[in-house]
Amino acid sequence: MKLPENIRTKRLLIQAWQAGITRVRGKRVVAAALAEEQVAPITHLLAVGKAASSMCAGALAHLAPDGRALVVTKYGHGHLDESIAAHSQIQIIESAHPVPDEKSLRAGCEVAAFVRCVGVGGRLVVLVSGGASALVEVLPDGVGLKDLQALTEQLLAAGCPIDSINAARMRLSRIKGGKLLRGFAGGSVRVYAISDVPGDGIELIGGGIGAIQMCAPPASPLPGEIENFLERLDSTARQQPEEGATAFTPNFDYRARIVATNQMARDAAAEFLRARGLRIVVNEESLHRDYHAAARKMAADLLARPVGAYIWGGEPTVVLPPKPGIGGRNQSLALALAGEIRGRRHIAALVAGSDGGDGSTNAAGALIDGDTFAATSGANRALMRADAATYLARIGALFKPGAGSTGTNVMDLAIAIKSR
Repeated sequence: MKLPENIRTKRLLIQAWQAGITRVRGKRVVAAALAEEQVAPITHLLAVGKAASSMCAGALAHLAPDGRALVVTKYGHGHLDESIAAHSQIQIIESAHPVPDEKSLRAGCEVAAFVRCVGVGGRLVVLVSGGASALVEVLPDGVGLKDLQALTEQLLAAGCPIDSINAARMRLSRIKGGKLLRGFAGGSVRVYAISDVPGDGIELIGGGIGAIQMCAPPASPLPGEIENFLERLDSTARQQPEEGATAFTPNFDYRARIVATNQMARDAAAEFLRARGLRIVVNEESLHRDYHAAARKMAADLLARPVGAYIWGGEPTVVLPPKPGIGGRNQSLALALAGEIRGRRHIAALVAGSDGGDGSTNAAGALIDGDTFAATSGANRALMRADAATYLARIGALFKPGAGSTGTNVMDLAIAIKSR
């Protein structure tokens, strides 16, 4: 029996999204990079971020027989790969994301100690993915966990982009922004990173935990009240001597490489769709804006341009109301896009986080079409209350790619198909 057109289209969207994720999965990209470079046996392996477990699994074949590994990742993501869970040389710490908790501070101390313990001639490999900025932290005296949590919550509620959030945390951190590796006394450091930031700069990924240089502040300023709060905390941090405060020239061999990006995921999705006869009309990283503006831009492309596939990447932002409902930025963007294309049954789209999650929900995003948005059934109210998940769940539009992490984190991926 032939499936209805909208069901066939949505299946194709899911398959294209999965093709993009497969291309940038941590285990795959790390294994390929290490094999290509023919690295010497790794004496110390540090993996930090949402994709840390998958990335670590890709490096295990290169771990020295007496080597050690430390993995820091999000709650529930530490034992997703069986090769990690069963390995006696690996210590796993799980902590909170996006708002740090006590385990984040413990993880920060463990990470700093792990780097310092590498002896002369030791070979350290650092695997970094998005999320590391919340998962590990060492704070200066006088700045506490509640301060860090309050700052993070303000940044998130204001819809600040990820590069601004990372840069704000760096100003307080004693291990981020190029500071962690200043305690390294071994022979070489190799950093392999999965990028979740615009521009794919190693100085911002994971708050610059794998960098050796300080990062300049982002171009977009913080809201005034947040800047004032951060400045008060920052003044406390500046009163203390800090290793990261001066120019740094490493006395060890250092190399950093980006092994997965949003563009790589988009290109893989495009290849998949092109092989099935679809024309790729748009393939761009243009979601770095308020989700309403992003939805309008996507809809303008879809309504004005020809039949085919449309692919966008990046990270939209959401300014939260005082008492927000449930739903992350991808679900908000998907519902807003549904409002822009309402009544156009020949258009369908999938908007989802590449890490398999979206906000505090168990969905990665949503599958929508021209019938998704119905103003009379509460869609507008859901958007106003940042409660997209409740509405999308009620109509069966949430996208759940599977339990746990996807093993990567290259921001978000939105794919649409216009069939006529």
